[in-house]
Amino acid sequence: MTVRSPWSLVRLANLTSAANVGLQVGYNWYRHGKHEFGPDDLGLVVYRLEVPGAREPGPDSEPGPDGSTTLQIVGICLVDYLREKELLVDAEAERLNDAFNNRG
Repeated sequence: MTVRSPWSLVRLANLTSAANVGLQVGYNWYRHGKHEFGPDDLGLVVYRLEVPGAREPGPDSEPGPDGSTTLQIVGICLVDYLREKELLVDAEAERLNDAFNNRG
């Protein structure tokens, strides 16, 4: 995952908190060793989202009370945010929300 601005990082932290998933920040030692970037370059910072549970609802998953998985909850939070910022048109937001909420 690439984060291009401090604003994006704040939004990512807010999203992960709202969806109750983990966000790890680390350093890419491999790229550092290959000298692709200077030691203080932002390109060496890596982000990892930890979304527990199954990707899809099913017999082996532990869905939430409404049948949704954690990944679906992350999607719902992201759609809401993009819609609020007018980066996603209403029709597409509704289609995605229906899919994430197991409605059609």
